Amino acid sequence: MWELGNSKNTTQKKQGDEYMKRISLPLISLFHFLVTAVNYTQLPDDSGGPYFPFFPDPDSVVCLKEAQCTIPIFAKTNSTGAQITGISVVNASSDFNSHSSVTVGFVTFNNESVYQIDVTLSSSDLGSKQICFQADDSSGFFNNLYTLKLHVSGSVVTRAIEMLADWGA
Repeated sequence: MWELGNSKNTTQKKQGDEYMKRISLPLISLFHFLVTAVNYTQLPDDSGGPYFPFFPDPDSVVCLKEAQCTIPIFAKTNSTGAQITGISVVNASSDFNSHSSVTVGFVTFNNESVYQIDVTLSSSDLGSKQICFQADDSSGFFNNLYTLKLHVSGSVVTRAIEMLADWGA
């Protein structure tokens, strides 16, 4: 029979003439995550239709192995009277365990009204990966594919060492 002991976090169980104490500790969950700033390059409108006004810089996106990595992707159109109707993941490397996207809708980014989706990826393989995107608008136009290159790292420590090496430290 279990009885609550004197302490709020202590229980006692009588076994024979002795008491055994069990201390209840709060459950602690450890999550490994890496938060990095994604640098975006402002791209020109080269199509007259949908385009990516801001796109992640090559090598600025770093994800941890087996972790979910979410990257915002922005699109805009210059088609007269049209709006962006979607951004598609056209070609994802087979190295990804999964990829999905959630439509956020129209937002303001760098003082411009843009259409945003958040793409979530995960990979069990280390190294460089790529995923391609295409935007379309209500006029039926679509843009050329843009490929995002990202890096999957084994741990936060590994990535910190890689970043120091890149900085020449």
